[in-house]
Amino acid sequence: MTSSSSLRTSHFSDLPPEIIERVLLLLDDDTLVAAESVCLAWRDALSGQSAFYRQKCLTLRAQYPALTPPFRRGGLDLPEGLPAHKFRSLYFGARRLLRHGLTPDDSADLPTVRVLDCLSSQNPVAWEEWRRRYNYRGVYDMVYDHASATLACSVFDCIQVWDSDSCRCVAVVGPESLDKGGSCFHFSDGILASGTISGKIRLLDPLTSEVLYWYQPLQPAHCICDLKIVGDTLLTVDCYGNACVRKLHRHGGGAASLSQEEHLSLPLDEDCPDDVRHDYRKREFERLLDFTEDFAVTTTRQHLMIFSLDKAKAGSEVYLNSRRSVLCCKADGRDIFWGEQNGAVCRYTLHDFSPGLQWVRDTWDKCRKVMTRFTDNVTSLDVSPDFVVIGDVNGEIHICHRHTFGHTGQPDYVLETGHCYGAFVWCVQIDAGRIFSGDSDGKLVVHDFWKSSSGSEKGQPDEKKAKQAGDV
Repeated sequence: MTSSSSLRTSHFSDLPPEIIERVLLLLDDDTLVAAESVCLAWRDALSGQSAFYRQKCLTLRAQYPALTPPFRRGGLDLPEGLPAHKFRSLYFGARRLLRHGLTPDDSADLPTVRVLDCLSSQNPVAWEEWRRRYNYRGVYDMVYDHASATLACSVFDCIQVWDSDSCRCVAVVGPESLDKGGSCFHFSDGILASGTISGKIRLLDPLTSEVLYWYQPLQPAHCICDLKIVGDTLLTVDCYGNACVRKLHRHGGGAASLSQEEHLSLPLDEDCPDDVRHDYRKREFERLLDFTEDFAVTTTRQHLMIFSLDKAKAGSEVYLNSRRSVLCCKADGRDIFWGEQNGAVCRYTLHDFSPGLQWVRDTWDKCRKVMTRFTDNVTSLDVSPDFVVIGDVNGEIHICHRHTFGHTGQPDYVLETGHCYGAFVWCVQIDAGRIFSGDSDGKLVVHDFWKSSSGSEKGQPDEKKAKQAGDV
């Protein structure tokens, strides 16, 4: 019989390292951090072996595909691998994004800010010519292509293409490729679509400026005010409010083409007031367009017209009216968001289409609303499943949680860094961990919530901004 003194008590640390690692993989994040301080064996198992946190990162990416871009930027898929502490930083950075997203709080660091000058490579002569002819200056439009992590930015008479991972301008599409600057553009899956004042549409390779397809209308056409690509559908709206849909065909070798246009009816029948019919149908270049798989929305001045893209419901429209001029709009899911001249951002949820025109009276009272600080005009917005990001005319970016949008009437957080006070934030785009914004000073600003930095945010104090706003 073995004596008790000869028995050896088993201890967790006596297990083989690979067994310890498999057990620790089951721990939650707070317990993981605490476990690293228990003993050297546990610390080595957690932070001394790169395979441990690499596996945690791979598991997290599989659960949340939206985190793929920041993981790629962090080097998760590099063949040479990363040091153990880098994988650890990647993992906890991703967990922070999932917890806090784009809204810092007391326990989360503030985003890092990178300011890029889009005017450094531009021709000063072209700047002056543009200023004389147009109101828009600097970076006045932007599209983020999630598939390629690429930004396309309108800067005066050209479009700059930026690699968002390296924050480097990789190509410039000049005015000669855009029919003397074009009138609008959109960018999706490696194809740049540009509308022109003569009603033409060009499909281009954004990296080489090669024209892949040139759509020439059979009859004289009006200026294309806005266009957008969603999947294999391209939608346009002209200066008289006529909306057309075309199928985008992608061929081998990067080639592309468009099918014949199909007009979407906007009857604006006798139920529509005469002043609305007149305002919507008259020549107006400041028209906006956005659409989902189910519906499209176009705007002019204080009017929004929503129409079904389902052929079975053709001729079904919903009319909304705003209190002030609509300066930007976004359609996502069943929601329509728009920003107004008085600092309001409205959200209207579309339920279903009825035959004919559906007139939504007192639209303002039937919307959820958020007001910018000091009621600064809203010049841009973007929407994700979790957040609504808003740019205004005083260099501020407002962030709202989408599921609580409008509950308090105020944004959840305001970013004051990157843009100068008084700069118009013409455009904003968001991905899983970053906010991209362009302004009238020609600055492209990147707020990166993955690479967070400690310390207070540098910006003008609220009381100073309030005083300046009161003096205007």
